[in-house]
Amino acid sequence: MDLRQQQIQQEASKNQSLFGKEFYVICPDNENYFRTVYFRRNPFTGGLQTMLSNPVYGTPSEGIPEMPANLLSRLNCMNTAMPHTI
Repeated sequence: MDLRQQQIQQEASKNQSLFGKEFYVICPDNENYFRTVYFRRNPFTGGLQTMLSNPVYGTPSEGIPEMPANLLSRLNCMNTAMPHTI
């Protein structure tokens, strides 16, 4: 991780932002699988970008908090509802 990424994560942790944070979500169809969710700043729009991993078999690592599934769906809906900037 370079210096700029470290600064972004430090700023995000200071102001309680989701930028640079990682969570996990249990897959609703099979509880043996989970996905990791990472939030980053979109460099083109400056908005929140949600990055979702492929399903992984097993249990999540300790130290990664669980994200409520309804929050993830709200964020995905918000990303599509926001107007695109030129």
